[in-house]
Amino acid sequence: MNRALAETIIRLFRDTGEDAPATLRACNLRTWNQTLNWLDASGMALYFAQHVRGHGLENALPPEITARLQTNLADNARRTSQLFDEFARINQAFQNLCLAYAVVKGFALVPDYCPEPSLRYQLDFDFLVHRRDSSALAGVMDELGYELASDAGTVWHFKKGEHRLPRISQLYEPRPQLAVELHFVDQPDPQTAVDVRPPTFLHVKTARLNDVEFPVLADVDAFVGQATHLFKHMRSEWTRASWVLEFRRFLVGRAHDRGFWHAVNRRTAANEGARLAIAAAIAVADVTFGPVPHNAASAIFAASDRVRCWIDLYWRDILLSNFPGSKLYLLLERELTDPQEWKQLSRSRLYPLHRTPRVVHVEKSNSRPLGAVVTQMRFAIFRMRFHLVEGLRYWRESRRWKRSVADIKQRVDLCAQIAREVVH
Repeated sequence: MNRALAETIIRLFRDTGEDAPATLRACNLRTWNQTLNWLDASGMALYFAQHVRGHGLENALPPEITARLQTNLADNARRTSQLFDEFARINQAFQNLCLAYAVVKGFALVPDYCPEPSLRYQLDFDFLVHRRDSSALAGVMDELGYELASDAGTVWHFKKGEHRLPRISQLYEPRPQLAVELHFVDQPDPQTAVDVRPPTFLHVKTARLNDVEFPVLADVDAFVGQATHLFKHMRSEWTRASWVLEFRRFLVGRAHDRGFWHAVNRRTAANEGARLAIAAAIAVADVTFGPVPHNAASAIFAASDRVRCWIDLYWRDILLSNFPGSKLYLLLERELTDPQEWKQLSRSRLYPLHRTPRVVHVEKSNSRPLGAVVTQMRFAIFRMRFHLVEGLRYWRESRRWKRSVADIKQRVDLCAQIAREVVH
């Protein structure tokens, strides 16, 4: 990928992107082709296509790229329509059985985080559900034609159709593969952002989209959940730039709503993990797409010196990395993890020995699984190379990060010393 072009695209969505169109015009077709994979993986391709159309920038791009972006928009609009029909079908099935549930992410983000559902590349449907309804839920999913692909304890993953990785040229086209995640919430957990108690959800409201009504989390819980989701990915190998853009959209919309931010403050008063997630998410939104003017949240949630330092040093590189990302997140993880736990965690994250996750799901009726096997093998080799290259990069940066942490500690100690002298 061309990092300069990727950064220019990000700057188009900032307040300081006035000179970006000239930079776009200076990039030739080869440079654009080198960056298309990043555009797709980052989730920015559709938002960028809309921005190009809305600001009359078509002539700033090679004709082939403009055509590709507009085709992506049209394809994803059709694909989103197909997904929404299935989403409505699942909701109706849940409601027919009077199940208590809430939609999270996906269509629940419209319009507060995403203006139009067709601007998101949605992969699956996510629902919060009760464990007590597990039997009924399993029956519903079976009737709808889904198979249980994996059981992670708190999450059931259902899939329908053969999940072969699509070609890049077909990425946004409608296709028969579908996926559903059911997230079981049994009791309040101080480590999770969303507090949902049986027998009913305490903080749920009704959303309406395309004449379909469905339950979603109330604004405060939805926001805390989005911040936690973003921070979770910051503490992993890959974070989509589009998630940061959507998070900032919400911040802009609620910048002056002091009542909302005080409600978030009260909701997270006893949850340090959620407060850390909110502060970090706000910080990366500011760094990436520009600070939100007069944002009332900034006075309540501020990232620590070490988190802020990590963002300043590494966030730009992480955001502009090619998929599957970077292991530099482990430098932050080391600061947030107990030293004893870190020893085991670092080994498993740097050079994992477990089996590569399945990327292809084949229906039982499929009698020609050879293609799926080849795809899985290629993915395994791809992941092995990633772990090797990024593991070496992590060790190289570790020394630099240790010096930065030492400098932070020295400044904090100096400030504490000055404070003591002033008091005495």
